[in-house]
Amino acid sequence: MLQTGGLVARSARIVLERPLQKLALDRYDQKPMLTDDELSRLSPLAQQFRKQFFYSFPTLPHREEFTDCYELIVPAAHPDVGDLRVRDDEEELTLSVGPHHWHVTLSHFDEQPQEPQIPFAAGAANAAIDDLRAILGNVTIFRMRQANGRSEHTMSYGPEYPRRLPLQPGEREYRWTGPL
Repeated sequence: MLQTGGLVARSARIVLERPLQKLALDRYDQKPMLTDDELSRLSPLAQQFRKQFFYSFPTLPHREEFTDCYELIVPAAHPDVGDLRVRDDEEELTLSVGPHHWHVTLSHFDEQPQEPQIPFAAGAANAAIDDLRAILGNVTIFRMRQANGRSEHTMSYGPEYPRRLPLQPGEREYRWTGPL
């Protein structure tokens, strides 16, 4: 788990006050809320994530979509980084920033996740919220390698990561607010 607390909260406040965030919100205000039918079809994991997201980030610009599943999108703070997306796959949340993605699964909190239960969904949702705090607070570093215009390899880590290797040709590092 990455660093959370006061430093992240102060950094996140700086990120959220940037004019780019306000401009990006204009692009996402087409569908400000889910319909009652869509809300009724949310998985227990999506319900818990959504509740914790609105509690933790009440003023963060975002949009929500419901196609075959629930997805929350936070517009990119920098065009080189990409949007932050959280997609509900019922037994896991898939988080992504640009081409990089990872999973927060119910199985981390329950040995048998066939029946998503609220206590396990709350634990997984809380882990995803911790990840969002670290990203928005500029704690998480993303490393991406591109070749032929496509993403070849991605990873993320905190600044305290002990095995941080020098950048290789074609690799770039980013934080939420842009390239390092």
